[in-house]
Amino acid sequence: KMSYALWIFLFISWTVIIDASRYGRRRLVYPRIIEARSYGDQLTLFIDEDTTLNLQPADVFPEAFLLQYEKGGTPVKQYMNGKELNRMVYHDTDQRAAVSLERDNGLRVHGIIRDSLRIRPVSITGRSSAGRIAHEMFGDEEHFSNTRRDYFAAKPLQPAQLINERNIQVPNTVRPEVLMMVDTDHHKKRNKKLTAVLYCGVLMACVNIRYFSMTSPELKVKLSSVKIMFKSLTRKLYKFIQYSSTSYLDVNATIFKLKEEIQLTSYQSYDAVLMLTSKKLANIKKGILDTTVAGYAFFAAICTAQRVGIVEDNGFSLQGVNSIAHELGHLQSQFECLLTEMFGKGVGTKRLPGSFTTPDKTCEESLLAHKHPRGFHEDQNGMLEQCILYCTTPPDENLYIWNMNVTADEGTPCSDTKPPKLCIADECVLYLE
Repeated sequence: KMSYALWIFLFISWTVIIDASRYGRRRLVYPRIIEARSYGDQLTLFIDEDTTLNLQPADVFPEAFLLQYEKGGTPVKQYMNGKELNRMVYHDTDQRAAVSLERDNGLRVHGIIRDSLRIRPVSITGRSSAGRIAHEMFGDEEHFSNTRRDYFAAKPLQPAQLINERNIQVPNTVRPEVLMMVDTDHHKKRNKKLTAVLYCGVLMACVNIRYFSMTSPELKVKLSSVKIMFKSLTRKLYKFIQYSSTSYLDVNATIFKLKEEIQLTSYQSYDAVLMLTSKKLANIKKGILDTTVAGYAFFAAICTAQRVGIVEDNGFSLQGVNSIAHELGHLQSQFECLLTEMFGKGVGTKRLPGSFTTPDKTCEESLLAHKHPRGFHEDQNGMLEQCILYCTTPPDENLYIWNMNVTADEGTPCSDTKPPKLCIADECVLYLE
């Protein structure tokens, strides 16, 4: 009879072999920061005797970053301080590494090193004697898109457009502003929405490393927003192919649904929209099922109504890096539309108009402009949560009361919740400094 200890040993060994067949050899490491010149600046990360990274901020977030998700069936838009986020995602371009660093209650590192190595925290092992958190490093094969038919050709430019295109002065640096949509399968088990943001930030930092040798212009992608898709949205967008008891995401049908979705005004500020999905991708061409597709995008469509792409990523090993770089490459065609930054200016509350005034003061000035003195704000029917100020006056000598609705200034507090909600772009949203 096999002993219990021997059975456990064989089971663990068999599990490791099966797991290693997919991701390669794993080893435990206990990373630590051994040098930091200043907060958020250059630092040195020691991982093990073979790997030490000289890190710099990857600069992938704008000053005003937008996180979108659903809570209790209600869509939430939460603005976050991009400067703080940029102090959490770093890169080492010499070693082709990009990592996120979370330093609350110990150091947690998640990212890619030398293209094919991955590092992430593990919870099954206790901390080291020095209190450091255990991480696993493992190899992951490079995932390349099927480059044969992974794009749609956009409508050819007309002669006049070609002339204008050739006359465009190419800037030194362009920064496409990207919205990344991720399905709930990626992050439904994660307790912190920040985890999804940093994961996508590392992906974009790795993409920029792949564009590092590109000049005239230099291309640096900016992650302006992450939208965690709720179930009703995935039901609306996802179209599936059933084949031999396996369900595949039909990239052909889904990309056209995504194209329809981004015609809504809430998507207009983005140069490109990428959908990151954990579903297996497939396409049917001439009756043949192709399951080698890792990404799909329209060709030469950045800044147009077709500026969308779909990439497969499992949500923990950052496998979608090459596919994202590849599909963004398909979208790139022109640089004129990239010269205007929509998210470059921060929305720090100390600089917003709403931080220099009050609803009462705004109402007083607005009514006085119409020759009605002593105006004040009175919240009616929850209008403040719609970023609308109901402004009114006391009765005058004829017992008349004057009132008007005024749009709240940017940065006006619009709820008593914690963290606070502020009026940003005429919406009452969470904002974290």
